[in-house]
Amino acid sequence: FRSVPCRVDPDLYMRMAVKENRDRYYEYLLAYVDDLLLCGKHSKAQMDAIVRRFKLKDGLVAEPDLYLGADIGKFYFAD
Repeated sequence: FRSVPCRVDPDLYMRMAVKENRDRYYEYLLAYVDDLLLCGKHSKAQMDAIVRRFKLKDGLVAEPDLYLGADIGKFYFAD
């Protein structure tokens, strides 16, 4: 995930991405101690790349329902 750290929060990384229809958007990686959260159109592929390079605790990679004590869910936006 080649990206730029956010100037306000060093645990947030973002990068510009382009959809198939050429729309631009930002992909995000949030890191906190031993939690990672990826937000973007191809987050599964990005997480797979991270897993190939780093050993994760218990090999656990799953869609999150909780992040830093907050309930979260998946949202879809029209392309």
